[in-house]
Amino acid sequence: MRRLKQEQQQKAREAKEMQQATRSDESELDKEMRRLKQEQQQKAREAKEMQQATRSDESELDKEMRRFRQEQQQKAREAKEMHQATKSDESELDKQMRMLKQEQQQ
Repeated sequence: MRRLKQEQQQKAREAKEMQQATRSDESELDKEMRRLKQEQQQKAREAKEMQQATRSDESELDKEMRRFRQEQQQKAREAKEMHQATKSDESELDKQMRMLKQEQQQ
């Protein structure tokens, strides 16, 4: 009878130790899961920041490209105006030359 009681007590101690070991393992697992979750959230924040920085860079690039295109269009307009003014001046010169020739011929 005493031996049975001792065996029962031994089994109870072993069961208690197993239960404590299991709790300890679960606690470690919980800690690891929290750590992994925090890492994942940190990576998500960093990815979001990178995405926003990229958008900001793209926005700046778009602004710069628009400004450049506007400058190019302005230069093209100015060149066209200069060309037309030159044509007009040449036309005026041609008229004056013809008039001078006519006067000389008379």
